[in-house]
Amino acid sequence: MRKLAFRAWDKENNRMETTFEVTSQGVIKFTPLGMTTKYLEHFILMQFTGMKDKNGKEIYESDLLMCEEGIRYKLEWEEQYGGYRLYFWGGKDWDWDEQIDDMYDYQTKRISLEIIGNLYENPELLK
Repeated sequence: MRKLAFRAWDKENNRMETTFEVTSQGVIKFTPLGMTTKYLEHFILMQFTGMKDKNGKEIYESDLLMCEEGIRYKLEWEEQYGGYRLYFWGGKDWDWDEQIDDMYDYQTKRISLEIIGNLYENPELLK
């Protein structure tokens, strides 16, 4: 069975949270403090893809990755596609790669990707 894990970007405090639980009422409770709660709309939730990078680090939605050739990718969930999709930096904009269309291709073609950051903590990597 695939591990289900999430992390959350706190939009108010500009920081990533990893130790929390989400209640059915849409409230996030932070486990280390136990007493702190915030509503879900203050966060951007990102799910673990079930895959790891070349260093064994868990890959989440919104992660920025780099392959051995130095090409940068961002990972996003595509609702219409029904899966995670990799987009590469083409110099002016992000585009999808027909060779590495999705995380399945990444896994089956044994492409070596390394996490270099994420969209929220490392916006400078988007340029």
